[in-house]
Amino acid sequence: MEPNYRIPAKGWLRYRHIPSLASGEEYILVMGSIMATSAAKPADYALRAKANRDGLEAFLFTEDNLRKKRSDRDLYWIITEEGDGLVSLRSVATGKYINITDQGAWLSRKKQLLTLRQNGSMYRFFVRDKEGKAQFLHASLRDEVEGKVVFTAANKAGETTFALLKRAEIDLPLQPQGKPILTAGSYADVHIDYGLQLKPPYMRKDILKTARAYRTRYDLDAIIMCGDNMSDNGSHFDLGAMQGHWPYSRWQSTRARLDKALRGSFRNPEKADNILYLTGNHEYQAGDRQPEGQTFNSAYYTDLLPQGVTHKIYQQMKVDQGPAENLLCYQYRIGDVFFLVLNDPAYPFIKWRFPERSEPGHTLEQAQWLEERLKEIEQEKGNKAIIFVSSHFPFTRGEFSATYDVGHPNMEAYYRMDRAMMRFPNLFYFYGHVHGGDRWVTLTHSAETMGHLSPVEMSLEDNGEFLDLTTQESSEREKFRSDVILSQGFHHIFTGSLAFFSNGYFATDGKKLYSTLSAIECPFFQGLVIEVYEDRVVLTMQNFGTKKETLACLKNGTYKLKPLTCPLVK
Repeated sequence: MEPNYRIPAKGWLRYRHIPSLASGEEYILVMGSIMATSAAKPADYALRAKANRDGLEAFLFTEDNLRKKRSDRDLYWIITEEGDGLVSLRSVATGKYINITDQGAWLSRKKQLLTLRQNGSMYRFFVRDKEGKAQFLHASLRDEVEGKVVFTAANKAGETTFALLKRAEIDLPLQPQGKPILTAGSYADVHIDYGLQLKPPYMRKDILKTARAYRTRYDLDAIIMCGDNMSDNGSHFDLGAMQGHWPYSRWQSTRARLDKALRGSFRNPEKADNILYLTGNHEYQAGDRQPEGQTFNSAYYTDLLPQGVTHKIYQQMKVDQGPAENLLCYQYRIGDVFFLVLNDPAYPFIKWRFPERSEPGHTLEQAQWLEERLKEIEQEKGNKAIIFVSSHFPFTRGEFSATYDVGHPNMEAYYRMDRAMMRFPNLFYFYGHVHGGDRWVTLTHSAETMGHLSPVEMSLEDNGEFLDLTTQESSEREKFRSDVILSQGFHHIFTGSLAFFSNGYFATDGKKLYSTLSAIECPFFQGLVIEVYEDRVVLTMQNFGTKKETLACLKNGTYKLKPLTCPLVK
């Protein structure tokens, strides 16, 4: 059947990420989040079937552009297997083939066979030049002023990975029917104590305002916390000594005050226990930076969790005061929605106390726990169950990864978790941690999703043990626009922040200021509202603390963000 390239005037415009190639079918080839210019936001580019003197053209892949264009025909390519790992790429619009040499890439009537390398669900296309060097199909910035990107050739393997997309048929009404079966709100990166150690007990206004907004606008069933509720009382330069350390008793009372404030988010007091705490990287350091002999476990939230938490696993802490164990993973359930919570382990960030465990991110214990929980859920509900996995860090290895120059993550754990979650198309991975600069404050849409966009190549010994692995280079971009791309596997969702920093904004006197993690509260704070319906999950980022006139000073500032609708796979 000929594909329908006409875009309906009303309705959903979506493309689905395809993890496996079917020879002879039509695909759009997309590279994720190329930085067009130093000042521009990352944007996604599709390979367009139009040649110019600089090479194949890159087409900005957005819903608005496609609607204005009324056709995406020149973005489609027929990929045909030619045997021995070789393929040809033929344009649907022109009937010509992609040709690559060390001089560039262009369209030609001559069929050229390209070597295809598949890495997980991502693809690379290349040929060998006369010297035997691989020349990859590659995107290149050709006009710094206008931000023009063209596809050329390069021998940089780490900048050449493509996703395959197809037009998706969605039978979904524009508006959800009835009331949501579950509504949850998020808090991430609260950083309640930063800069306030020497002040009397105080609750940040952004927390109280967010709680009041949740209560008045929504009937919440649960709150998902995404870590860094506390701070580390300083920085790598130990500025905490200047700001004042909090003793164990102060931490206890402040934690209780935070819990009380969060309970104010609920309209129904009977639901106010459903606060799902988790730890980020800062919780551990807050208690670890105390004077000698006064160290305590500042990441302890077990006693604040609701009744009904199951499948708990713990890690042991080396502390002199307070609980010596810390909750590493737990499961919770509301109706038919499963919550799997992954705390961030302590030892990657306090390496001087746990020198034997230095890798950041999740652990093998957590990977095994996640595999077991997902198997149990699949046995009960099948792989179409609605599952919310929450953690502090993004589940990527790119510029927003958990590493932050402290070392490579445990890649066996990463691979096993990725493989386990990919089986569940209605799984949502919620994260925080990323709250610096204006990037997230000025989103035009409410969230980003991620399909299987962070593949890993691994080799196994005969006994099945993981022997070695090769990861993509850090220059890879792993994000795709959520308003256009449907995830083939799980969704990857940023939840906003209550403590943005390094944001440039104007004060009431017209002076440009820059917010920091200090006693001066940032004027921007966000929370993600998650509404589960019978046929979809709707994600809406709320700029609770943002005024139009304040946000207008930020480039591409948006006050009202567009909801992201994720159709549920039945």
